[in-house]
Amino acid sequence: MTGKQSSAYKRARAAARDGAKFTTALRHQHPSPDLGFLADLPFSADRGVNAALATAIVAACRAGCRPCQDTLIPRLLTERPTVAVLACAVFGWLPGVGLASETTRVWQPLAQQAHRDGDGTAAFDAVAAMTSEQASDLLEDALDMWAAGAADVHLVELDDPDMDAGDLDATPFYALYPMTVPTGHGPLPGLLLAPETPAAGPADLRARCAWPTWDMTVLPDLDTSWRVRMEIGSRSVAMIAHIDAEGFDDVLLWQASEAVPLPDEWFELVDRAQHMLLAGPAADSSDAALQAACDAGELLAVVGRVSFL
Repeated sequence: MTGKQSSAYKRARAAARDGAKFTTALRHQHPSPDLGFLADLPFSADRGVNAALATAIVAACRAGCRPCQDTLIPRLLTERPTVAVLACAVFGWLPGVGLASETTRVWQPLAQQAHRDGDGTAAFDAVAAMTSEQASDLLEDALDMWAAGAADVHLVELDDPDMDAGDLDATPFYALYPMTVPTGHGPLPGLLLAPETPAAGPADLRARCAWPTWDMTVLPDLDTSWRVRMEIGSRSVAMIAHIDAEGFDDVLLWQASEAVPLPDEWFELVDRAQHMLLAGPAADSSDAALQAACDAGELLAVVGRVSFL
């Protein structure tokens, strides 16, 4: 709990002692993600999803604000469609649930079906039928992922103004999308590559990088020759490269033209994990694009090491 949050908590407690309602006394705000899209997802249409409440609880989790979580989570548990969409939005496209509860493990195939078919009937009905304890377990697992930034998409642009259009067409450039993947050892940070030029794509990643095909069910093996170099000062990705047996770069896959700060939660996860999933290509960061690449056998991936500059 930060000093600012601690002060707000103490003010709320003082107000409660003076007869004011504790929940009313907490009138501070947290930086909020834009989760309005949750109500418009194909599998959640017309189900009464409370996007405003979802936004508030995710913001409180990311801020680590326990008082707000204690106030909002019980309310959220009474709105099962919102619990379902928060869980579907992260567990529907992930290959596994890592250290999640048994409830989430059993329910995840329904979330994956909702993403695949655009119909969330089975997933939402299952959440509606859960006991209070099961719904609480599912929500806790989902909020852990949202707090880690799993659903945040921050485009990192790669551009070189000194190159003309012909050079750009012939050079494989990619945009990067940070993501988080659950594993048996906890969340693993990842970067999704989206082609920015005609030369970028599955053929490039196969021929130049020798990445294996990934079906999103089992993580690829660790390849310590792949390095993701991170700038500590700017909290940004500096370079993705492959090194040879002597430690020299022999493939330069991506290099930043400018420092673009990444979400604090995601960068801190990178610092803890020290490894990263590199996956692509996909047309964009949407679930549909990722699933389409996987279904076409054109989604490739490798797990590399992280180094800090």
